[in-house]
Amino acid sequence: MGLTLRLGSLLVGLLCFATIGLFSFDGRFQAEHEGILANLDFTQGTKHWQGRPYTRLISGENGTDLALWVGPEGQYSFLVRWLTDAQRFTYVRVKAKVKVKDVDSGADPWQKARILLWNHGTDGKPMRHWPHEVITLGGSGEWQHVEKVIPVSRETERMRLVLYIGGTSGTLWVRDLAMDAVVEKPIFKVLRPMLALLWLSLGAWVAIALFSHRPVHWMKRLTVLAAVATLLSTMAPQPQLSNAVHTVVSLLRDAMTIDSKPATRQQAVDVANGRGALVNESRSAVSSAKEGNVTKNGEVAEDSADDHASPKKRWRHFFSSFDLQNVGHFVAFTVLALLGGIGYRHSALTHIAAVLLLFALGIEMLQNFSMTRSPQLVDGVLNVAGILSGLAVAAVWRQRVARSAAPTHSL
Repeated sequence: MGLTLRLGSLLVGLLCFATIGLFSFDGRFQAEHEGILANLDFTQGTKHWQGRPYTRLISGENGTDLALWVGPEGQYSFLVRWLTDAQRFTYVRVKAKVKVKDVDSGADPWQKARILLWNHGTDGKPMRHWPHEVITLGGSGEWQHVEKVIPVSRETERMRLVLYIGGTSGTLWVRDLAMDAVVEKPIFKVLRPMLALLWLSLGAWVAIALFSHRPVHWMKRLTVLAAVATLLSTMAPQPQLSNAVHTVVSLLRDAMTIDSKPATRQQAVDVANGRGALVNESRSAVSSAKEGNVTKNGEVAEDSADDHASPKKRWRHFFSSFDLQNVGHFVAFTVLALLGGIGYRHSALTHIAAVLLLFALGIEMLQNFSMTRSPQLVDGVLNVAGILSGLAVAAVWRQRVARSAAPTHSL
């Protein structure tokens, strides 16, 4: 197994290197139509833009700079542009120069300075799990160039470019903003399926190696089945998987509290957080702020401080803000490591750990091939934590089995 493990590690490393290089290569896309939206450089002021106060344009030698800042009472600022004929494009590239100053981030990831490009379907709602983040910034920093390519979904009717500043204070500066329609170069259209085929071949080789010894114990079969289930759940397209998770979360949340908020307020919260229809975002967000939904963090606040006073409402906030999919990563790899430690009882735990770490790394790399998935550092950390936890339990189980099997000596 030592030689097989070393060879497998080498192959996984090479494929990871090739995958990262392919999907991060700067020359992967070429321009098809440049400047698909007018006045993104603000030479005509804020013409064609929609938004709310606390924005300012400053003309200088390097062009026109846009500044967005948090209001004196914590009001957020945003500007929005719509691309109404997005369905004729395959990819859209957003380029800009940005800097931030004294952005005090909130507790949630969206409570920062951000540039987003949302895909909106025929129902008018944003596709939450489709790639949309161009950049997210906090704190202070100098000018930096940002460039991000966002794929256009087949169900997209229009796209929405959003510039906003969240957190409790701070300023976002934007310069030389531009949007181009781009296409993938032909060579990369060939390399992507070839690389996916190499990953599939490696997986088949590993499966054959796991079942090479006869007879195969039922615990080993269960371990392989758990690995396949983990792979499928991790690669399952969004939002189908998340919708199922959110359904369970909603049931738990509703069971722990009675929601007395009127429907109009909840709709406004959904609009501001990108979960609802965005027919008239500016008016809904501003009216929600006037009704008492304090908009301190770039999005309408869903709950006030008093909403979390009771234990039930604290639980409700937990289930509404914590991503249970992260827990799923930890639980899945804990179970997988436990089954592997028990099923492959004659293999060293260090070898099992190495195999599972390579498996976790491979899963994260495979997510590059899915439009609605992307490798995340937090997912990798949770996967490793799950592996260590599962193997720790398996080690305790092995010790107990060894003690029970040891011969007893009577006086």
